[in-house]
Amino acid sequence: MLRLEGPVWNDTLVHFRRCGQGRRECVVLWTGPLDAPGSVDVALHPEHSATPMNYRVNTAWLHRLHLQLFEEHRTIRAQVHTHKGAAFHSVTDDTYPAVNVPGFLSLVLPRFALGQMTEEDMWLAELGQEGGWRSARPSERIEGIRP
Repeated sequence: MLRLEGPVWNDTLVHFRRCGQGRRECVVLWTGPLDAPGSVDVALHPEHSATPMNYRVNTAWLHRLHLQLFEEHRTIRAQVHTHKGAAFHSVTDDTYPAVNVPGFLSLVLPRFALGQMTEEDMWLAELGQEGGWRSARPSERIEGIRP
């Protein structure tokens, strides 16, 4: 179970609305300290390119982030991104997660995260032991989402 600390949820929405501007997808990585399992205390807005239909995190930036997180004893706990319309986990989402370890979470928010959302509007995928993704209810895996 992930626990969003402090302003992480609000920071996530601010990044989406500022970056995506209701016109393109956006992505945020939730990070937390290794010595506090499940804790998410930062909503990190990665260097990325985006269109209305997809996003791509800069691979050099992501590599530098992994090195920095290692030095700081931190980890990426989940990726969160937007879709133009309904939320779902696409083939691209399945193939290119920021972290490829069992238990990693990928949350997708609909309509570029604009307007009201309910838990039913969101899509959460969890990477399984066998390498495949399975859907889950956000409230079963994440505390602190305030749609």
